[in-house]
Amino acid sequence: MEVNLPILIVAAVFLGLSIFHMSGDMAKLSTFQRGARISFGWLCAALASTLVIFSFFPTTAMSGQAFGFSLGGAAAFVLVILLAAPSLQRKISDLDTASSTPADHPAEIKELKYLSAQETFRYAIDGSPDRAVCIITGNINLIVDVDVWVNSENTQMRMSERLHETISGMIRLYGAERDAAGHIVKDIIADSLAEKVAGKTPVQPAVAIATGPGELRRSNNVRAIVHVAAVQVDDDLGHRQLPVIDTCVFNVLQEADRAAAEDETPFRSVVFPLFGTGSGRGDLESTARVMIDSAVSYLRRKEDSGIRDIYFSAWTNLAFEALHGAAKAAPGLKQEKKTGNTGRK
Repeated sequence: MEVNLPILIVAAVFLGLSIFHMSGDMAKLSTFQRGARISFGWLCAALASTLVIFSFFPTTAMSGQAFGFSLGGAAAFVLVILLAAPSLQRKISDLDTASSTPADHPAEIKELKYLSAQETFRYAIDGSPDRAVCIITGNINLIVDVDVWVNSENTQMRMSERLHETISGMIRLYGAERDAAGHIVKDIIADSLAEKVAGKTPVQPAVAIATGPGELRRSNNVRAIVHVAAVQVDDDLGHRQLPVIDTCVFNVLQEADRAAAEDETPFRSVVFPLFGTGSGRGDLESTARVMIDSAVSYLRRKEDSGIRDIYFSAWTNLAFEALHGAAKAAPGLKQEKKTGNTGRK
């Protein structure tokens, strides 16, 4: 039996191309790109196998009909393999999906839980033990004696109407005057913000604007609200987190220091939500990392700032895990004993 060596070499080349295109990382490819790559891989495999058969058995014949055309010889072999390939590919994909365990994708199976108890985790800054980054759990309406609350707002500076579901909505609700039935009688904070930006919207990303706290001064001992444009509202894409989170943090703290200069005493504490991780669909872990790093940087650089404690609100277990991981990874932070409440110093 004679073997056609040149044909075998060509077959090996096609086999190599097939393996290369079907074994590479396709996670970042679009559906169309994955389909094109897999189809080309199977075509190379079909040509390789056909060439191997005909290099050993040059007289082999096969015939068939497809789409109204009669095929014979090598073309028929290629057609058979290509017709079988999609079915085989689907079976491989099904087996791969079935073999994936929850441990392979831990982030996908974490259950969202709301944290009801208030606990404070303090991370002191090396060299400045009187300054710290803190994580505080529980609903924001439990927080008392923190001078400044931060509102993650959109570039239109329109506070949320979802009064019990978003930070913006809750600040709006708790800061308003309400009647005995709980209905808003005077929308103090939203009206004040609207007045400040009248005729100037949309504002630029990361713009920070301070307003009074409304009824939150009486109920939670809040002295100011700082609103920052951390989310873009797009007619086609909806809400999206703006890629200026570090600048948002800096501008908020700078605006808090500016507003404190107009008050009787400095602002000593500020509490942040995680910007743009709700309707803005921002990633929790990367947002927490950027915000904590930016807060630490501000406290280190601004020695003349009156701010001593920067709190981050963790309303859910996922937010807490993201913030705790970011704080542990941040250089120059040392965790202290947790406490059950906040307080001015």
